[in-house]
Amino acid sequence: MKALSHRKQQKGAVLVLVTIALFTLLGFTALALDGGYLLLNKTRVQDAVDSAALSGAKTLNLKDKNENTHDKARDAVEDTLREILNGPGFKQVNVDLNNLATELDIEFSINPVPFEPTTDTAARSIRVRLNTVPVDQFLSQLVVDTWQVRASAVAATSSEKDDAQIIPLLMCAESTSDEEIGSGNFGFETANWDGTGNSGDIIVIKRSAKKEDNPLDPGNFLGLDFKCFENDLSADCSGDPNGGGGSLYKHALSGKLFQNSYVSIEDSVTTLPGGRVGPSEGGVNTRFNKFDADMGSYEPQGVAGTSSSSAWYYPDCKLPPYMATGGQPVEFSDNDFAAIPGDSPGSIVLSPGPKYDQLEKYGDYVNAPDANYDFCENERRIVSVPVADCSNPLYKDEVHGKTKFEIIGLSCFFLNQEVTGKGNTQYIVAEKIHCGPNDNGFNGGGSERIVLYDDTDSGDS
Repeated sequence: MKALSHRKQQKGAVLVLVTIALFTLLGFTALALDGGYLLLNKTRVQDAVDSAALSGAKTLNLKDKNENTHDKARDAVEDTLREILNGPGFKQVNVDLNNLATELDIEFSINPVPFEPTTDTAARSIRVRLNTVPVDQFLSQLVVDTWQVRASAVAATSSEKDDAQIIPLLMCAESTSDEEIGSGNFGFETANWDGTGNSGDIIVIKRSAKKEDNPLDPGNFLGLDFKCFENDLSADCSGDPNGGGGSLYKHALSGKLFQNSYVSIEDSVTTLPGGRVGPSEGGVNTRFNKFDADMGSYEPQGVAGTSSSSAWYYPDCKLPPYMATGGQPVEFSDNDFAAIPGDSPGSIVLSPGPKYDQLEKYGDYVNAPDANYDFCENERRIVSVPVADCSNPLYKDEVHGKTKFEIIGLSCFFLNQEVTGKGNTQYIVAEKIHCGPNDNGFNGGGSERIVLYDDTDSGDS
């Protein structure tokens, strides 16, 4: 038999090699395509779980104690995930939405980091996990039976120092110890942010300037000069009707924003000398649906759904009970307040008694129904003020009667009633409350933010 030549023996070898190469290339292409698609779906699932965790944390931070439970937070997580996973872009993500509760791990912790699961109802940090989420694939299913992704998210309010909107009033700390500053108490009793538990101290945040018990110099009523925060203390800021005088002070008490409406720790504030009796009453009382002649143009008017006024001037949606029954607010005198020792720098506190009992407390406010107004804004009776060690000013201007202080903290207050009194008998009283579940004395009203944290037990957050 005639032997084949060497060249003829090699015929077809290239075709085999090309076929093998094509299948190899096709396999790598499939892995690359499906791998990229897997990462895309992993990102989508992670975003969905992040949103669900934020929704749960938001529910936990509601003030209504019937709505901020762990069960309500679980419902919020499931509803959010169900809505997202039903949307476009999730057709290849195989989660049984009819049995979503069995697919999820939802846990709670006192602190977000480290996350330590607990059944304590006081826990306000939430962790949401989807541990095994099958994802449909294309060509790579020939090699890998099922691709799976997982996601984890931890959410809670942030305790980081942040700017806060304040009104132009000052609280003098009774205690400046690290413990009292860190707790947000500053030496006073402080009500829980959700209205549960005991009431906080009812503190005078604007008062008469009696020399013997005024924590500041005579002529200073705990009012702040917004225009002069960063200016030379000798500057005359009271002459401009739109500047640092009564008009700016009045509108700032109403809630209008100015350049110095936002402050943070270690900023400085400057006192505004003079009683400012009319501006104090006219500004604060817009929050109680009372508008004087100067503020009348800011009163919300018009048909339902439209108003020529800014929400800066809207009343609170919950007003004191006496306003619904035709009653009168409490009138105060100096004898109603606790005596302050001569060397104490702290603001004065309303003493227990009939007048204290007449005031609406924060816990009652949280659980009260909304007033029937076309135009109102929630929590307008909750304000934030800076806190200072009034025994340790940064600088005093004896000529102009101004004093500069460093802000050592921010504190939230509930305005128990409208402003009453004239001259040296005018007092603005407010109940001291925590600004949120993670209040640490550095986060005044409006600065509480719900944020995501790393899940220290998982690399999937």
